[in-house]
Amino acid sequence: MSVSKDLYEFITTVVEDKIKDLKVTREEYDELKKSLRQLTESVNLLVQSQRRSEERLNRVEAAVEK
Repeated sequence: MSVSKDLYEFITTVVEDKIKDLKVTREEYDELKKSLRQLTESVNLLVQSQRRSEERLNRVEAAVEK
């Protein structure tokens, strides 16, 4: 089967555009993964800080009760 030059160029253009779209999508996905990892680390730090604050508050309450 023979493909005309115009059809070949059209197909090539469409494929190249789709590849560019996929690259952008992959870059966005990688950036989203990075952001999610940073968010997870921040939440974990907040959880640890909250835990320490609650422990301190419990010690203060115990001291007040004495």
